[in-house]
Amino acid sequence: MSDFNVRLDTEKLDEIAATLNLKLDQVLTMAAFEIEREAKVLAPVDTHALQNSIYTNTKDGGSRPGDTKGQPTEPLPQPTGQTVAVVGPCVEYGAYQEFGTSKMAAHPYLKPAAEMIFRKYSDPSQFKKVVE
Repeated sequence: MSDFNVRLDTEKLDEIAATLNLKLDQVLTMAAFEIEREAKVLAPVDTHALQNSIYTNTKDGGSRPGDTKGQPTEPLPQPTGQTVAVVGPCVEYGAYQEFGTSKMAAHPYLKPAAEMIFRKYSDPSQFKKVVE
């Protein structure tokens, strides 16, 4: 499965965490679960296997994939080091949908979800609505 990593400047998230008396890891974990929810909405749907396979793995547990309709799966890696959470599908074809192939156009769902959530989190007034 292809790796897709999101790296971000957490300066704004540090400010948000400080304002709300949260740790940065807590803010990033909340964002990861929001990315999971949004990716499920944006994922292309045929049998719902891809949509059901999207989950979040955190250092403290996370969510678990749903019914993948018998599709071969590969578990998400466990977060280590500075990585707080890993979000993605566990079905083998998830990367092909995201990035496309030489015979199939891409149907991005994970990157747009991450971009949407991090835009939202860059505005502290929007983030407060998430926490309340």
